[in-house]
Amino acid sequence: MENLENKAIDIIIYLAQYVKDDQSKVGNLIEAVKDLRELGFSENEIKRAYLWFLSRLPKFLRPHKEKCNLCAWLKGFKDENFTPESYGFLYQMEELGVLDGKEIEVLIQKSLALGKQKIEIQTLKNLANVLLFSDNNIREQSADFLWTDQERI
Repeated sequence: MENLENKAIDIIIYLAQYVKDDQSKVGNLIEAVKDLRELGFSENEIKRAYLWFLSRLPKFLRPHKEKCNLCAWLKGFKDENFTPESYGFLYQMEELGVLDGKEIEVLIQKSLALGKQKIEIQTLKNLANVLLFSDNNIREQSADFLWTDQERI
């Protein structure tokens, strides 16, 4: 079962896609919230993601200039290190502008540092959760990345 934070990431992706599809929908985000309720997300999950999304709304309304060229960056070790679902998640986060190029790089570095055979989508969601919902200092660090249960990696 997914935890609250990872569901919040799914909601953020939904909202980012909602706005990307038609920016005139921004004034009617409440419709997206209704859709999310119908999809079975709880009020707490929606509130957490919605507040995060609103605080960064201008970022989603301007064209995404900074991309890390994920395909080129992962060429050669994508299939070896990431499941198709986890790679798709990275691509979607970049394409929707939820994470910028630097954040994508941090996410990839931290996931590879775990030393797992194949990085699964749940692992990336856990790391993305820490990245999105923590203070800005974590984005600047390249070591001592905190896992969701406060273990040091």
